Amino acid sequence: MKSTYEPDYNDSPIDRLFIRLFSHKMAIALGKNTNLEGYAGFVDLSKQIMQGRTAAQQQEVVARVLKSLVPSQVLWLIRHLFSPTRLVHEGKSS
Repeated sequence: MKSTYEPDYNDSPIDRLFIRLFSHKMAIALGKNTNLEGYAGFVDLSKQIMQGRTAAQQQEVVARVLKSLVPSQVLWLIRHLFSPTRLVHEGKSS
């Protein structure tokens, strides 16, 4: 028997903005959208990322989404203004 309970999310305007932004970027990365709105749509898109993909493929989609959220100029600044930590160097040699 399917539950009819729908949680009441009390998202702030900023929460709704970020949910919408993440959902939009996820839909672009997937090449498909969802009919659901708000957090339910975000969850649906998250499930779509998992369906039929290996863990490595899921990570690749999520990496594209996260990279698309940060403007390339910011990534450039981070790479050029902040030197990598020792941990990063050690991780690359493993």
